[in-house]
Amino acid sequence: LGVAAQNGAKTLKSRQNHMATLNRRLRAGLAELDGITVHSPDNAVAEVVNFSTGCVNSQTFINYLATRQIYVSGGSACDQGEPSHTLMAKGQDDTAVRTALRVSFCADNTEADVDALLAGLRDGLRELQHI
Repeated sequence: LGVAAQNGAKTLKSRQNHMATLNRRLRAGLAELDGITVHSPDNAVAEVVNFSTGCVNSQTFINYLATRQIYVSGGSACDQGEPSHTLMAKGQDDTAVRTALRVSFCADNTEADVDALLAGLRDGLRELQHI
């Protein structure tokens, strides 16, 4: 365990910088999409971005993105499929809570992954909000 911690510490800063870059790229792309509300503050951890589409149920969008091999969630694991208690505590309305998506980054993610997610979101917003 000690060796693993030492090895992880050697690359910690570069991994954090990498995920911060991905986070900024995702936020910039989300800002170009109509109706998206980003819930994660700018100074939050870089590994997670939570946002709402405002028009497509979370699970519907999760399923749609999965057909493109893009995997996101509707909330944290502690929510266990329930509406986000964090978003509700922040006073978000029911639509924001029901349409929330959570993206988690790891060191293996790439800018191409973010671009694929943004393309999937663009296409999904166009196709799914009319169902």
